[in-house]
Amino acid sequence: MKPTKFKYGLLSQVVTNIPAYLVQKLACKHGVNKQARTFGQSI
Repeated sequence: MKPTKFKYGLLSQVVTNIPAYLVQKLACKHGVNKQARTFGQSI
């Protein structure tokens, strides 16, 4: 097994176990959601 394949496999397992609501909750807590890009209508 290649080491990179193992690292990405492990990363994939970790990411799939993170609940979706937790990401939004942490973004709001640390103020990152205000810095994130938004897509809006350009006039």
